[in-house]
Amino acid sequence: MSTISQPTFIELENIPNPSLKQKLITSVVYGAIFAILQVALSLASKSVEYYLLSGLFFGIFMGFANPFLSRLFRSKKSNGDERAEGIYFNETEKILVKGAVNLFKNNLGAGGEMYLTTERLIFTSPKLKFNNDVLELPLSSIENVESEKSSWLVNEVFTVRIPNKEYKFVSFNKDVWISEIRKQLGS
Repeated sequence: MSTISQPTFIELENIPNPSLKQKLITSVVYGAIFAILQVALSLASKSVEYYLLSGLFFGIFMGFANPFLSRLFRSKKSNGDERAEGIYFNETEKILVKGAVNLFKNNLGAGGEMYLTTERLIFTSPKLKFNNDVLELPLSSIENVESEKSSWLVNEVFTVRIPNKEYKFVSFNKDVWISEIRKQLGS
């Protein structure tokens, strides 16, 4: 007797996970900017140590505590049972992956949420809803999904190809999207 495993739900964070080097650079830059602004805008003269210490503490907070607190206080995790407003799901359709993604359409970026279900790939955005447009791609129509390097600065681009068309998406979690879509396509 074989058992059918239930698909697991993945909710992706849209908060980048900076490395220690990035946190240190951010801390130094923010701290220096804060100290310079304090000196420039200060009506009362304070000691140099005051400006350096306040810049140091502000930099440490912005570089280390801010990313941590952003992750801690972000919206609650869901179990995948919720349904997106304006998107109608079949009773048997399960949401597998949900996350924030940008779609590039006509050389313009539209930020929104993307859902990978057991039957289709769905992208919805307030910018697209304005035109009563929700992008829905049945999995059977997807020919290929692949990583793309768009520039030295942006390395989070992936392309979904259907017959005669391709869609470019940007996500901090592009590798998860690519692997999960490929898993559903059976490739």
